[in-house]
Amino acid sequence: MFKAFEKSILAKIERKNLGIADIKCLLLISLNPGITFNELMVNLDITKQSLNRVLKDLIELEIVTFKKDDQDTRVKHVFLNEKGKKLFN
Repeated sequence: MFKAFEKSILAKIERKNLGIADIKCLLLISLNPGITFNELMVNLDITKQSLNRVLKDLIELEIVTFKKDDQDTRVKHVFLNEKGKKLFN
């Protein structure tokens, strides 16, 4: 079963020109809708600059959206949009 899942993901990576970091980020966002930028950075164990590069790619593909926190506008929550949900499913 895992091999079929792996092949499916690899096929999507090749079609959309996504890298492993992109897929890991998408996985975390899909499992934790509304995850913050800082939480992504810590969970992926990457620098702010690297995460910005990954998110820039995902934004260009129109897969993710951001929403500012109601209480602290400096905090950004990351969500998969409909296109991102379709790609991930």
